[in-house]
Amino acid sequence: MIKLQFNIEGKNYLHPFVHLMGIYIISSFFALTINIPSVVFGFDIAWREGVYLIVFGIVGIIVMFTIETAFIYFTVKPLTAALTNFSGQRNERTKSALIRTMNLPIISAFRVAFIHSSTFIVPFLILTHWGIKAGYIDAERLPTQKLIFMSSVMYAGCTAHILLEYFLVQIRFLPYFELFAKDAQTSHLYELKTKILNTPIFAQIIVVFVLLLFIPVSCLLIGFYFKSANQFSVFNIADKFSGVMLPVIRWGTAYSITSIVITISFAFLFSKGMQKKVKIILDGLKSVEQGEFGKEIKMYSSDEFRDISLGYNRMTDGLLEKEFIKDTFGKYVPVEVRDKILKGHLELGGEERYATVLFCDIRDFTSFSERHEPHEAVKRLNEYFTEMVKAITKNGGVVDKFIGDAIMAVFGIPLEMEDHEQKAVEAAVEMRLSLARLNEMWKKIG
Repeated sequence: MIKLQFNIEGKNYLHPFVHLMGIYIISSFFALTINIPSVVFGFDIAWREGVYLIVFGIVGIIVMFTIETAFIYFTVKPLTAALTNFSGQRNERTKSALIRTMNLPIISAFRVAFIHSSTFIVPFLILTHWGIKAGYIDAERLPTQKLIFMSSVMYAGCTAHILLEYFLVQIRFLPYFELFAKDAQTSHLYELKTKILNTPIFAQIIVVFVLLLFIPVSCLLIGFYFKSANQFSVFNIADKFSGVMLPVIRWGTAYSITSIVITISFAFLFSKGMQKKVKIILDGLKSVEQGEFGKEIKMYSSDEFRDISLGYNRMTDGLLEKEFIKDTFGKYVPVEVRDKILKGHLELGGEERYATVLFCDIRDFTSFSERHEPHEAVKRLNEYFTEMVKAITKNGGVVDKFIGDAIMAVFGIPLEMEDHEQKAVEAAVEMRLSLARLNEMWKKIG
């Protein structure tokens, strides 16, 4: 007994097998409605032959439905296993289900192209050939040309089935992807990249144009040729066929081939343009991944890609500003303190804490400033502050403020520190040692 729905985290998910079977049945009926007019108006057979063809068609549908049901069941098995034992945490089941969900649209398209059409048309043609041999169907009323025409029409309808099921699976199985990828980190998704069937925009556009135009037109041309040849041969006017219809067929064939070439050429140019825009964005994202936030992308476009590029540039400007603040801030406080402050993990209303405060300044700095040029005093002050801040941050302290030549530092805030008194003393000792080294250097300079 198949469970129709799974309730996970308060949200209902239809059983993947039921869901995909529903999409498969809807797409099949859609393709059937496309084929029916061509088959009905394309044949002039007696009702008895028609009944036999319907019976043979039903047998073909049963064979096709049985094989595809089994294939669909095993295709969605990883999804079913993950939903049945869903724990909310990333494991091998959810990993396997995520891979299968992302590959499902292309797997469904290949299934329709190679299994769906073959498992129906092959049994149907075999039974029809047997019916002709057994005398149930008049060979003159249903010659080989008509069978080829019928197969061509069926394959033309199959292209519509491929596209409809591909895009329906992409849309309808998105909630499953969001569920399985919920706790997956970006690094995990990168790990799965090699296991996911890549379908670039360029390839998708070309395939859509080919399926919508090239295959149907080719199949209909083949069918039209055999249909016309058969009609003229029935009335024994082969000369008229060659004299009247052959030029029409040649013109139609040439016109169709020209249309196909032009359409595929435009599809190629359109897809290449799309691919180039996507590549520009991907190159920009790779720069961000490598820490290059200052690289802007320029998009010569009037569509949504322009808005994406503008949003990307605004994002990198924000990241660049944040990185600048992060680097600057990191010069005055320890890395741990900096990250805590930037992440907003502080009580803005204030809190009572037991901490140690350290003050220090330069003796006789006022008289020193009076005897030296301003730029020299500032240079010495910067050298002094640099060494003092290093000693403070090395011992877990935070520079609270600079007051002229004085420094105020705190230990035990904002990060809790059990031995903050000891750390403050160690920082003071290291500051004295650094100052001694500075004095030796300044004496040599003069």
